[in-house]
Amino acid sequence: MKRGALMWLATAVAFAAPTLAAPDPRQLAVLKRFAGEWDVSVSVRRPIKTVVRYTESAVLTPGGRLLRTSTSVKPDGSQDWSMMTFDPASGGYPIWIFTSSGATFYLAPGKWDEQTHSISWEAPAASPVSHKTRCTFVDERTRSCETIVKDWKGSVLLEQGYTAVRR
Repeated sequence: MKRGALMWLATAVAFAAPTLAAPDPRQLAVLKRFAGEWDVSVSVRRPIKTVVRYTESAVLTPGGRLLRTSTSVKPDGSQDWSMMTFDPASGGYPIWIFTSSGATFYLAPGKWDEQTHSISWEAPAASPVSHKTRCTFVDERTRSCETIVKDWKGSVLLEQGYTAVRR
């Protein structure tokens, strides 16, 4: 490709790329709540009662628009990584979760409730597996969450609660 054509292409791509408007600081403040080092205790009620403890590290990327989270190695040898952001199109906070076992999960954008200091994620209505997760910031140091996952028949596949305490 000739230099002139290459310059034209680069300019066209630069102008065609969408411009990201600066998000409302209140939207980014929700991501900031999750940032930090946390001691996590998960109480699984179903399918098998158990308690799992690990640490979690959540870091905001420069600009504060993306939260990257990783866990320590858990007692079963697994580890998780996730990313959360604010999506202006939906007005919510989607999460992508990656596990060391190879499983990946996408949680449709969660909705923040400023009055209760809570965020809730729910599977879309057409999803064959339903899930509901709600996390409440009890105070500046404590996050309490509940998750329930059901199959298409309404049978509970997973029910758990967890508490994360900021270090």
